Formats: sequence, C-alpha cells, structure tokens
Amino acid sequence: SYKRFEIVIFRHNKNKLVKRVIGLPGETLEVKDNKLYINGEYVEETFDHKVTEDYKYKEGKIPEGTYFVMGDNRVNSLDSRIIGPIFKEDIEGTVDLSIFPPKIIK
Repeated sequence: SYKRFEIVIFRHNKNKLVKRVIGLPGETLEVKDNKLYINGEYVEETFDHKVTEDYKYKEGKIPEGTYFVMGDNRVNSLDSRIIGPIFKEDIEGTVDLSIFPPKIIK
C-alpha cells in the first residue's frame, strides 16, 4: 500500500504521470482555503505546492483499491480532481529522487 504524500508514477491512458498521493482508500477528502481535510480533520501538507482551489471529492469515500493523487503544481495538473481516483494496479512505483527544481535535488 502507498502512504499519504508519497510521490508515485502511474499509467493513465497511454501516458505515465507523476503525482503525490493525497487521499487513501476509505477516506473523504476536501480542500478549503488551501487547507487539506481528510475525514473532516485538517492535515498539514509539509511540502511546497501551488495554491489549491477549493475542492471536495463528491463521491463520498475514496473507493477501496484506489488512491486520490494531486500534482504539486495544482493550478495546472491533470490529477484525481479531473480523472478521479487511480487504481492501485496502475501505480508502477514511487519516486525517490527529485531533480526539479534544482535547488532541492535529493
């Protein structure tokens, strides 16, 4: 299973996308005033990301076997807000190395 805030690579159509896991199976998710709420409780995001417009996952709980992912460039990101939760079997792995932006190479 994957943990909240892990960065994953997954398949969507014929493309590979890299996004951050935000919501886990069985959770509710909402972003209000640029703050993340999981199951109605505030969860601090300890990484830099662009401003997130208010959003609520309207389907209720994130389905079992799926994850809700979002890009760190939230103003311009093809992520679960658009494509819905992603299936665990579509995840190819996690990202352990960051080379962009150059000031935070890990």
